[in-house]
Amino acid sequence: MFNAGVQNPYDLTDLDKFDLTAFHEEVKINFSSFVSLTHALLPYLQKNPNPTSLIFTGSNLAIVPAATLPAYSASKAALNVFTLCLREQLRHSNTKVVEISPPPVQTELHDYMGEDAGRQLGIPLDAFTQQVYQGLAEGKDQIVIGSIGPVDTFNGIVDNRRTAFENLSKMMCGGKP
Repeated sequence: MFNAGVQNPYDLTDLDKFDLTAFHEEVKINFSSFVSLTHALLPYLQKNPNPTSLIFTGSNLAIVPAATLPAYSASKAALNVFTLCLREQLRHSNTKVVEISPPPVQTELHDYMGEDAGRQLGIPLDAFTQQVYQGLAEGKDQIVIGSIGPVDTFNGIVDNRRTAFENLSKMMCGGKP
């Protein structure tokens, strides 16, 4: 399971305080490190005849970004696209690609807000873990927990985007499933 998360607020308009190096480091931790690790593991997984899975922890902010969290939102959006593409490219292999898309979860990720406030933001970790386990047990390859805004609207965005991706993939592959 690939699970990394650094989250810091950035004011892109305050150029004196905007730390470009920290911004790039956040994207590296939240996205680029996952790509590097996947690249390192794939040769072994492709040789393995047994079923295996790559499980990535993304975020609902990949679909609806938070204006104050541009590096986090962008890195998780990139991860979401990466998992869609990787899943499609590995569809005929023994390696399943799973993406978990959580809402805010009560962890240390939000400590920048103050430990008391940050650790109270979102759903309890045990409730999140139970929902992830249920999705994995059901064999889902995309486990979306919670929503940003109305559930039907958010899930509609997720579902319509995936359908559009799958249609484009078929077109790009010459109609091959």
